[in-house]
Amino acid sequence: MYFEACTKCFGVGYIVATDSFNSNSDKIKKVCGKCKGEKILNYKTSPQKRKYLKARQAKMRIQIPIRWTPPEKIQEEYDQEY
Repeated sequence: MYFEACTKCFGVGYIVATDSFNSNSDKIKKVCGKCKGEKILNYKTSPQKRKYLKARQAKMRIQIPIRWTPPEKIQEEYDQEY
């Protein structure tokens, strides 16, 4: 097993946030959703292997997006006689 500090809460276990529903309270502590308050993340694979897999997935993605071009307007369709 490989252990790392949580990247979302930086190993603290909670996140300080403001409550959007109650304007009287300034700051509240919420349990980190990524590590669930454990302060560390457990991985089965090594950091080098995860970095390699992430780079491989990025290379396999489509690099050039297909851009849609609108068809040319045909003037006869827009000229209406009343």
